[in-house]
Amino acid sequence: MLVAVQSLHLFYTKARDVVGSWMTPLGREHAIPDNIAYVAEVVRRVRAEFAPDAPLVYVGFSQGVAMAYRAAARGPHPARGLIVLGSDMPPEVGDDPSVRLPPVFIGRGERDDWFTAQRLEADLARLARLDVRTTHLVFEGGHEWTPAFFAAAGDFLRAVTREA
Repeated sequence: MLVAVQSLHLFYTKARDVVGSWMTPLGREHAIPDNIAYVAEVVRRVRAEFAPDAPLVYVGFSQGVAMAYRAAARGPHPARGLIVLGSDMPPEVGDDPSVRLPPVFIGRGERDDWFTAQRLEADLARLARLDVRTTHLVFEGGHEWTPAFFAAAGDFLRAVTREA
């Protein structure tokens, strides 16, 4: 089963497209726990209604990466894995030695100007300090999902959902 949790804060772009955001810098200290509780409630409801024993893997892209890390680290539902693409780990997760994360798969496009090679290396070092099993893929592309990333993420997903 696949469930996509929409960010809480919707707004219009200059082109009048509706897009979502997890938060802005204003009021972050209040938004973070609210967002974690929101994701936890979505997971609780989906499990209660459809799939109580289904393995849980959080996935985040771009701004959603921070929320995926936060849900895996702070949420009440243990996850089997975490797939992240195009952004880095939030400091309140990576700098907390008490954090326990599931195996993590990180993707980065070679031409991604936001999630740079330096940011990837910093996250890999933080995850190593937290003793998290980590794999990563640097692929041809930018700040985007590519067929190569989809394939590698699928392999990771199959591996972590087979584990007991």
